[in-house]
Amino acid sequence: MTGLTLKRLEAFVCVAECGSFSEAAERMYLSQPAVSGAIAALETTLGVTLLERGRRKRILLTPQGQETYRRSKEILRSCQRLEEAFTSEETVLTIGASTMPMEVLLPPLLAAFHRKHPQCRFVLRSGNSAEIHAMLQNGDVQLGLVGSLPEAGALDSRPLCSDELVLVTPNTPALREAARNGLTGSELPEQPLILRTEGSGTLRAARAFLHEAGKTPPIVAQIESNEAILRAVQQELGSAILSGSVAAPWARDGRVLSFPLRRPPVMRRLYLVLPPAAAGLSERFASFAEQYAAAHFAP
Repeated sequence: MTGLTLKRLEAFVCVAECGSFSEAAERMYLSQPAVSGAIAALETTLGVTLLERGRRKRILLTPQGQETYRRSKEILRSCQRLEEAFTSEETVLTIGASTMPMEVLLPPLLAAFHRKHPQCRFVLRSGNSAEIHAMLQNGDVQLGLVGSLPEAGALDSRPLCSDELVLVTPNTPALREAARNGLTGSELPEQPLILRTEGSGTLRAARAFLHEAGKTPPIVAQIESNEAILRAVQQELGSAILSGSVAAPWARDGRVLSFPLRRPPVMRRLYLVLPPAAAGLSERFASFAEQYAAAHFAP
């Protein structure tokens, strides 16, 4: 009975408890078609109808669905007890993250993982991408989230999601007019730039863009902290190439302006990085992170 999998049972139980495919998809960090497909496959395997729509489009269990729900809960509880019997000692996960993942990606990801694994505790270490690579190689952290790849073969790297790079500028009348006219960063008059410090994935991506575009703007500062860079931009020291996710709150309330670098947008990859042959809690978190990022961030 190859169609009877734990993932399909989990999807069925979640839909039954939520009373909604969309709510179940959100809770499981999956797309709604993926959840619907899992239920359809489970019904095909069992040869019965498990769910039906009630009033106000709420999902109700058929008699066969009620029996399947009870048995599925027993199976999932048994699997959880089995997993906990061999993983109870490993409850602390040490994660290293570069600036953008630390500020934007990790907070909701940790909260979501903790809801599924309430026994888990986290220790976070911050640094630029190169520093996180070194922490992993030295065994100081168990996994990392970074904006640039390590040297080939040194670590196991998995693409996690994408992030748009934008040009962040002071909010001046001339630049507000440029924003209203829909200009991109490449179309603006050359701006003095504030860059991230050496070892940063954002710096590497910014340099690649400037080289490709044939631009050589004057560099007025290199600063380690995204927040310090944004404050410097707000004070009109210069403009900066930063993560669009990091800049968005500052642009929304008018402290700075945000321009796409060009059209189509300039994207950079974020990576999940682990030591070779990672296992246990690290691998469970990594698998969860890949599912979460696929459901909530740009691929």
